[in-house]
Amino acid sequence: MYIVNKKVDPYQEKAILCQENCLLIAGAGAGKTFTILGKITYLIENNIYREKEILVISFTNKSVSDLQNKIKYQIDIFTFHKLAMTILKDHNISFKIAPSSLLEYITDEFFQSLQDEKLKQSILKIFKEYDYRSFLKSQKYRNLSKIIITYIRLYKTTDSTKNELSKSFNLNPLLTKLIIIIFNFY
Repeated sequence: MYIVNKKVDPYQEKAILCQENCLLIAGAGAGKTFTILGKITYLIENNIYREKEILVISFTNKSVSDLQNKIKYQIDIFTFHKLAMTILKDHNISFKIAPSSLLEYITDEFFQSLQDEKLKQSILKIFKEYDYRSFLKSQKYRNLSKIIITYIRLYKTTDSTKNELSKSFNLNPLLTKLIIIIFNFY
């Protein structure tokens, strides 16, 4: 089988011809975009679907842009977020999108305005520091913030309970407490 005068490999051909749900998993440069373009071409040219019946959803703006630049058909191509926003707008549902820096801001505000002396002392003890203000200027604090932010983002994307994530990483009880407090603010 050839797509745009380029021979597809057996795995790509299987994905292109598949009439069921099909999941493509491959590293960068392996031909996922090419295979998706082949699938769309196959579906339209064989009158299986019309252009307006095809929706392509991707994770990144870059892959959406790549597909839009390479495809010769008028089909809808969105990121998950853009599709959701389009649906909400089409149904006149108002929404606000938090800035991407909100979690970093909340995390920093939490630590900067922390009044609980016992909690401050627990943090200092774990990091073998003696002065909370100095700790807030240290690389140790920046690393702690990054860990908490990463953990909360993982929590949000995996749809896990707080208990499940806490167990899955065998977290220090203090770190777990900080993550839960900051997540609840967030």
